[in-house]
Amino acid sequence: MNQRNEKQEQCTNLYLPQLINKPLEENSKTFKQIGSINTLKTISQFKNDSISEFQIKNDVSYNYSNKFTQSNKEKSQIQSNRAHTVCKQYQFVNQLRNEIYYKNYFIGGIKEILSKDKYSQNLKQMCLDQLNQIYKNVTCNTQIFNSKKQMPNLILSKKYSIAIDLDETLVHSEELQPNKRYDFQNLQFGAFIRPYSQQFLQLVSKHANLFIFTSSNLKYAKIIAQILDPQKEYFQGIFFRDHCTVLKDNTQTKDINIISGDLTKIILIDNNPQCFIPQPFNGIPIIPFLDSKTDQELIILSQFLEREIFNVEDVQPVIKRFFQFEQFRQFQNGVQAFEILHN
Repeated sequence: MNQRNEKQEQCTNLYLPQLINKPLEENSKTFKQIGSINTLKTISQFKNDSISEFQIKNDVSYNYSNKFTQSNKEKSQIQSNRAHTVCKQYQFVNQLRNEIYYKNYFIGGIKEILSKDKYSQNLKQMCLDQLNQIYKNVTCNTQIFNSKKQMPNLILSKKYSIAIDLDETLVHSEELQPNKRYDFQNLQFGAFIRPYSQQFLQLVSKHANLFIFTSSNLKYAKIIAQILDPQKEYFQGIFFRDHCTVLKDNTQTKDINIISGDLTKIILIDNNPQCFIPQPFNGIPIIPFLDSKTDQELIILSQFLEREIFNVEDVQPVIKRFFQFEQFRQFQNGVQAFEILHN
């Protein structure tokens, strides 16, 4: 956590007043793509790919017409290969979605991580911390903070709204380390993108207004937003550190009233359940992400949202019934509750 805060502080907070969605040309110039971001382009996008790499040189010694024909053939073959890859990726994702039993979401993931040696001690400790954060979420006195005022001029065109965290939810960022292959990096940090992020955002944006809600500073949030959503297709705005609510004990939370006063149709997805304290039954937790290429949590989460959330008039009783975190109240802490209730 300290390393992440140090990394975030390297990006100076701009303290801009409201939602910022301007492009970051100056930041994009510093990006260096190293690995895959699990991007699924549409076939139409492939058709618009530039052929600059096959552009014909003006040389009197070769046949312009034959070279142009060959270039088009090469371009068509590349487009065909890419389209085939996209279709295979979609088929793979659909197969995963059909195989996954979404009712094991979150608690099943914690049980898996805590019981297997293949997971790092760092990830295990983060999961134990989550359990205690859940306990604090359901036992905290919600009257000890002032509710945030709703942000004006937000257009909520879809039935549902979802605010989603960045760090350890959609990405994991850290100071650059040698011998690590990052999905993206600039001069300040390297970032791993959670597998299936693009597919997840594409799916849920069909049903919900999507917003980033991070406790990081704005400049960092805009960099990550540009990586995840370069065409600005998914996110309608960014809420950052200045929009968070700090309790009397310095606990940082996220009051989603700032997006909408209708709590029946809004959700906050975060790896830190303490963020749900202002609205404990509007929060959906997610297993922390570090750098695992086999992580499938976003696929499981998309199944849960589709089958349990995107067809109801009030999300709160659904979330309350599905996770049953109220049972944690009868124990001394979250870890004890988990050991007794789920083992």
